[in-house]
Amino acid sequence: MYYIIFCVIAILILSALIGLKRGLFKTLFGFLAVILALGATYFVSPYVSSFIVENTEIDEYVEQKVYKKIETDTQKNVAESLKNSGVTTDLSKLTKEETKFLMENDPDKATQVQRLDSLNLPDYIRKLYIENNNDDVYKLLGVESFYKYISQYTARLVVNVISLAVTFLAIRLVLLIISLIIRKTMEEEPILSGIDRFFGMILGLAVGLVVVWIFMIIASIAFGSEYDTMIGGNEILIKLNEYNLLLRILTNISA
Repeated sequence: MYYIIFCVIAILILSALIGLKRGLFKTLFGFLAVILALGATYFVSPYVSSFIVENTEIDEYVEQKVYKKIETDTQKNVAESLKNSGVTTDLSKLTKEETKFLMENDPDKATQVQRLDSLNLPDYIRKLYIENNNDDVYKLLGVESFYKYISQYTARLVVNVISLAVTFLAIRLVLLIISLIIRKTMEEEPILSGIDRFFGMILGLAVGLVVVWIFMIIASIAFGSEYDTMIGGNEILIKLNEYNLLLRILTNISA
């Protein structure tokens, strides 16, 4: 936990110093690139995601991989249960039949919640799976069974990550070109340099906050369920995670 808060503070301080050095106008374009990318992603992401789903096979590929993994795990559990029950005949046929039955017939709600809660994911991601495990989301995703829901919902999250990255990079590229032109002009005008640098530091802190949000998302994915324990002892980290705008965009599932 201590090295996480250390990294967060280091990122914020470094961003502030960079903003101080570059000044307001230089930093502003970097900040605007982030803000516009986030804003564009929030409003455009559903359309980008729909385009990816309708015109590529990315979601189908991810869905098939996740469903196959669930099926394989279920098959292993069935084989182990049959073996523990004293079944001595060939397990291959029995295992396949039992697995097919389990995959096509939804477990009760309590078992579903237990299964979702056992996923090796951060707490906020597990809660999303549990909260969206309902008929409305099933209809939205075009699925009719619990295990299909898990695989399709995971696929949509992956698509959201891709749409977020594509939108962000596209906006960033456009503003980079504009900023290069503005920077060249600003270098020839040293007026109000002190004010420029001060407000540049403030904007640098704001940009650093976005970097921290990205860092926390990556950390949550890397450490899985351990992430909640790691940040649980620090109120600052809890609040930063709770108000992570990037995370809200990332987990926004829509048609």
